[in-house]
Amino acid sequence: MSTRTIREFGARARRELSWKALRRGPIYCAPACGFNCRWADYLKAVEAASALCRSLGRGWMPVISENMGWHYHAAHEAGMSVWPSAPGTFWATTNGTIRQFEGYGKTPRAALKAALQKGRQAVAELSAIFASLEAL
Repeated sequence: MSTRTIREFGARARRELSWKALRRGPIYCAPACGFNCRWADYLKAVEAASALCRSLGRGWMPVISENMGWHYHAAHEAGMSVWPSAPGTFWATTNGTIRQFEGYGKTPRAALKAALQKGRQAVAELSAIFASLEAL
């Protein structure tokens, strides 16, 4: 459970707001969000994330997050994530700290393939550089 401190009215008054979503009738929203996110939208995000993971195959886990609405993506322990993007497109990205590779596609797999191709191209370029420098 995480909390977030905010300053109100530009004064010294501080209040700790939780990012843990609370259910109040049709509302399922964290006090720190304050967007009045809906339970029905949370359930839609859970189902969409599960469907996305099924479409990608083994090893993908659904991730649900809240920030002015419920959002989802699929994450793989190998360090990749696939997100819904503009309507009818998906965005895949590496989660690494060294360099990020990303790709877009009309399907989750097409986006993943595009990101992996960019990563393979970078590895080939780096391999060529290293090979030429080994002679030094």
